Amino acid sequence: MTGHPPRLYRRSVLIGGATALIPGALAAGRRRGVEGPLFIGCQRSAAGGQSLVGFRSGALRPSFAVPLPDRGHDCAFHPRRPHGVVFARRAGTFAVVFDHQVGVALHRLDVAAGTHFYGHGTFSADGAVLFTTEQRIDSGEGLIGVRDAMTDYRLLGHLPAGGIGPHDVQRLPGGTLAVAVGGIRTHPDFGRAKLNLDTMRPCLGVVDPVSGIVLERIGLPARLHQVSIRHMDIAPDGRIALGMQYQGGKRDAVPLIGDWHGGDIRLFPAPEPVRRRMRHYVGSIRFDAGHRVIAASCPRGHAVTFWDAETGASLGLSRFPDACGLAPTDRPGVFAAVGMGAPVELDAAAPAVAPESLADLSATWDNHLVVVPSTA
Repeated sequence: MTGHPPRLYRRSVLIGGATALIPGALAAGRRRGVEGPLFIGCQRSAAGGQSLVGFRSGALRPSFAVPLPDRGHDCAFHPRRPHGVVFARRAGTFAVVFDHQVGVALHRLDVAAGTHFYGHGTFSADGAVLFTTEQRIDSGEGLIGVRDAMTDYRLLGHLPAGGIGPHDVQRLPGGTLAVAVGGIRTHPDFGRAKLNLDTMRPCLGVVDPVSGIVLERIGLPARLHQVSIRHMDIAPDGRIALGMQYQGGKRDAVPLIGDWHGGDIRLFPAPEPVRRRMRHYVGSIRFDAGHRVIAASCPRGHAVTFWDAETGASLGLSRFPDACGLAPTDRPGVFAAVGMGAPVELDAAAPAVAPESLADLSATWDNHLVVVPSTA
């Protein structure tokens, strides 16, 4: 995440208490269901070490910390076993399978030669297959990696993703795959440099994982070809919330939130104060527990914005420095969020400003926060 503010803040209402900032070896072995939902996010220590950290809302200490070889981005959870997979951020080449009940790494996955990960993945409904967003380095072709999740997660092959720069991938209720195709080409030799901004073609792809056919490719209006579709959340009825990032001029007024439930992508208008605060960048997007509110984090603007999922209307924002990772809690309209400092609870019905305080930066959170599903 980028754009750190000149001073550090955190709210007095904490999800993980001081646990979010404890570096190094952390307590492990706490089992699910003892102290509330298990939240998981990636952390970077002041010394530069990377780890995957699990914590519970009622715990005084983290549940576990799994060392990572480099920065992690997002996680996917097996629907029937206590397995999760954390993926390297774009343009990384590793993923780590871990047991979230006991907090240990099981094994590492590496991409096939000539490809790289884009940071996200999802399992099939039966847990037999892991799908991962990838890119073929030489051509820039977007791919969906298909891995055998029943044995050793070996690569079985690739499916088309629907375009260049597939970032997020999630399973729709009917079993097809929704792919947030950002349109941005990268190359490991150039780090995170964006190599094709003039020719971007972002879209939402829908892919049949059995046939490999791209069933739908829903684009944005031509004037918005530099609005990169980056992250998604999917409601039980199949409605997809979309969070986007703009790669054009700093003064341009463009929408960054939308949804799709068939037909065209619906774009949400933002009031001018909210639009300015978003700074052309949405880092994470989530439905709340009731699927009536959408939260979208804007770390460059140090804010979390809230939206009515039915009408698309803005519900205001909370100012929260470097906020990016979001996960729904068990209460409608309330989200857990992480940025600099400790995790906090944010309520869409009561937008707030994080009070000033001294924040312990012995560790800082990375982009995403996830909650382990009750069925995992």
